[in-house]
Amino acid sequence: MWEDKIVFEPYRDKYILLEDYQDETITVPRGFIFNGCSIPSLFYMLIGTPFDPRFIRGALVHDWLYTIHCYDKEKADNIFYINLRSSKVARWKAKLMKNAVAMFGGISWKNNKQDLKELAKLKNELIKSGEKDLEKYGWKNELL
Repeated sequence: MWEDKIVFEPYRDKYILLEDYQDETITVPRGFIFNGCSIPSLFYMLIGTPFDPRFIRGALVHDWLYTIHCYDKEKADNIFYINLRSSKVARWKAKLMKNAVAMFGGISWKNNKQDLKELAKLKNELIKSGEKDLEKYGWKNELL
């Protein structure tokens, strides 16, 4: 099952990816810190919690795409929906979640100074570990 391929652990109030994760669309590098689905606690009973196992792949890849910008926001949101559906999330729920990030994800789409600092730190850690092909993670030339 797909969850077995995502190796992560708690890191502060988020999670850190311990091994590269690859799916049909992109490879997310080990060391990437992600926060799961941004679901307001008011909606936990209806939708689920941010780290519901069915949401992990969608959230991980979506968080990475929002960080790296190798696709435009609309495509990143569509990939989120596809990953949710392939993880057996009900169509209505996946559509609701996709529409929520499409409408309210604009703030997260823009990398702030802290995001860029974390991205640079991750890049340096990958290079130090001997990684030579950063483009496989979707890094654009201007981010290399």
